[in-house]
Amino acid sequence: MGFEGNFFAYILVVFVLSAASASYAVVLGSVVSDPKQGQELAPLILVPQLLFTGLFVPISTIPKWLRWIQYICVLKYGVNLGTLVEFGDCSS
Repeated sequence: MGFEGNFFAYILVVFVLSAASASYAVVLGSVVSDPKQGQELAPLILVPQLLFTGLFVPISTIPKWLRWIQYICVLKYGVNLGTLVEFGDCSS
């Protein structure tokens, strides 16, 4: 079982996702004054992104008044694009 998608498109998705994640880290680093505070606040950004990707919890089970958050989570777009690169050409 091999990689079915376009390798270079997948590398582009990973590069853009890593650049967006690094920008989150830069913003967080510029807000706090101590690296320890940054490490303590990082889960406040990461955990909601994991929740709103739809991998662990289906988006339909999240309350409607919270679903708008999925549109500002960069990880959701990265996962969706990676899925389209890998499985986009499947006919079944």
